[in-house]
Amino acid sequence: MYDDRTTIVRPTHSRKRPQVWLQHPSPSRFLLVAPRTLMSIFVQQYMYAECTTIVQQSYDRRTLKRDHRTMSEQKYMIKNKGCGMVLDVTKGGDVVGSDIVLWEQHGADNQCWTYTHDQICTMLKPSGKDIALCIKDRVNGTLTMSECIHDPADGRIKDQQWSVFGADGTIACKDDTDWVLDCGGQQKEEKITVTRRANPPTSSQQWEWVPC
Repeated sequence: MYDDRTTIVRPTHSRKRPQVWLQHPSPSRFLLVAPRTLMSIFVQQYMYAECTTIVQQSYDRRTLKRDHRTMSEQKYMIKNKGCGMVLDVTKGGDVVGSDIVLWEQHGADNQCWTYTHDQICTMLKPSGKDIALCIKDRVNGTLTMSECIHDPADGRIKDQQWSVFGADGTIACKDDTDWVLDCGGQQKEEKITVTRRANPPTSSQQWEWVPC
């Protein structure tokens, strides 16, 4: 700037020159910059992970709802991955009280099932009633076929509710997923039971749903 005598007057304060950190790779610069850089990276990765988790959970919920809806509209054979045989209601027309066994696949109604409201029901419907796969005795793990319970307040309904979406192929008790359907020695006419889930599940505990 200029005063009245047109002589140059330099400012009394010194102007700080910009510090170009990249031109001075000193330890002190690293100590100043690194924490901020690392924090920025951490925040970005954390936010990405959180967003990914939220999107995946939303997708899983949509998929689960879609699978429930789709399965309730179709009928399936429940096929063991180890031996290739399927769940079979033994007594045909006399459904209630029947055992459930392994049998060679033929696709008749006593081998076809639906999955609705967590219940696995046979396509055999005596007197038009829905009959569900049910735990008969939790001590020895025996199963039977019994009339579907539709009242959620009825404590017996837990013996008819199953979780079938395990990534390991198991069909588990909904109220205790450590217990799963098991076909033992995987022989024809082998009775299906509920046993403790193996880690990893054995082939006798792994199932697939095949459209009838």
